[in-house]
Amino acid sequence: MVAAGLLSCGGFCALELNLKTRQLEYFVCAAELKSISQAAEQLNTSQTALGTQLKQLEHEYGVSLFFRSSRGVELTEAGQIFYVWAGDILDRHRAIRNTIGGLDCGKPSSLSLGLAPSVAFMAGTHIIEAVAEQMPTVRLNLYEEHSHTLEARIATGAIELSFLFTSVNLLGFQCRPVLQEPLVFVVPHGSIASAASISLPDALRTSLVLPSDELDIVRQFILQRAALLGITPNVSYEVPSISTLKQVVIRGLASAILPLSCVKDEIQAGALDQLVFIDSDFERCMYVVYKSELDSRLVGLIQTAVESRFRSLVMHR
Repeated sequence: MVAAGLLSCGGFCALELNLKTRQLEYFVCAAELKSISQAAEQLNTSQTALGTQLKQLEHEYGVSLFFRSSRGVELTEAGQIFYVWAGDILDRHRAIRNTIGGLDCGKPSSLSLGLAPSVAFMAGTHIIEAVAEQMPTVRLNLYEEHSHTLEARIATGAIELSFLFTSVNLLGFQCRPVLQEPLVFVVPHGSIASAASISLPDALRTSLVLPSDELDIVRQFILQRAALLGITPNVSYEVPSISTLKQVVIRGLASAILPLSCVKDEIQAGALDQLVFIDSDFERCMYVVYKSELDSRLVGLIQTAVESRFRSLVMHR
């Protein structure tokens, strides 16, 4: 009976429920931030639109929910009661959505996900959190491998979705570019006077530290570009991990060429300085590869988590 009643409402009920939920989300956000402008920014909407929705709520219930001033907003007594109620309603709404969503027979109960090491380090936990929150019935099985190993696992069907830095063409799989990430020349902080850029040939002739794994994508990329220029890189050290490689640079033993996302924290902390390449489009492309029959919602959810994380680190697309 309940299901029939819901279905008989058609699109109108769905639209009304969506509007009510959005109004409650707007109200809770403004109440917690104590600011209409900050809430509008966080919700990616205009202050006018947010203010209109809040006034509609106040009109509907016939009470003032906020004290408004030049310093922001504060909840009235009615607003405090409404805040508790709104939070409870939103929690129930999310629980219902997750429960009903889990009844979709087309949704996979598990997913084998392959990530290159840099992707796992930068976005692994963000992927897990996004799936747990929005598709909680999906169990993730994570594999962290270099791109060449991920390719082999994809070919055997052991991995259903992967993010890697090489394009693949396999029957039954989709492959598309996700984003371009710049590689930068990194040196110890304060070791350069004012230069903000460097030519790739000059960078290759400095004392360099490279990943020691011959199948490492960054290493291969650097050596391939050097070969195209007819230059033998001046490699002073080869180390097995990115964390060790960065420490070699921080201690002033050598310079390095690395993806910006891998060194953004050290640059912001003042441990490393970066120089961009002035005469070369020195970027690596990330691809998403997935089985054609996978739920497009799940693919989109995970891809969005990866893209948003990398954008926040490199601000480059």
